[in-house]
Amino acid sequence: MQIGLVGLGKMGFNLALDLQRNKYDVVAYDVNPAAIKSIQEKGIKTATSLKDLAENIQSKRIIWLIIPSGELVDQTIQEIQPYLSVGDIIIDGGNSFYKDSMRRYEEMEAFQIDFLECGISNGADDEPSKISGMIHGNRFAFNYCKQLFKDICEEGYQYCGKIGSAYSSKDSQ
Repeated sequence: MQIGLVGLGKMGFNLALDLQRNKYDVVAYDVNPAAIKSIQEKGIKTATSLKDLAENIQSKRIIWLIIPSGELVDQTIQEIQPYLSVGDIIIDGGNSFYKDSMRRYEEMEAFQIDFLECGISNGADDEPSKISGMIHGNRFAFNYCKQLFKDICEEGYQYCGKIGSAYSSKDSQ
């Protein structure tokens, strides 16, 4: 399975290595040329742009964003979406605000692109390679990615339902 990974900060860099260690074919992208060079030295393929990233991953694409939450996530999704196809999956791993995730889910649903939110935290030893994940979004997209989460979430993972499900009952009170 191929994974497109956007963001090579500490967490993204180590996630790329974990994916590679678990036999995933990773294509990584970052705006920082030094990060690209460092990950290339570890034997991971890279892309020169988000368009290049999407074009170098076979369908059904999985694009995992490990970038800071907020406007950057929206900009990245807007830039890569035209190069994605029906049924592709975007995973937001940046611990975004749940209402932003709900909005992004609906926006991608209009293009029939699946959107998963994966809140990631480091393990008890604060080792970047020992992560756990709480995943929200379309169950079918989650099921497609389930082995991926199982392989890289050493500290465990959990499917938590639809986007915003952990918060929606609190908002209605």
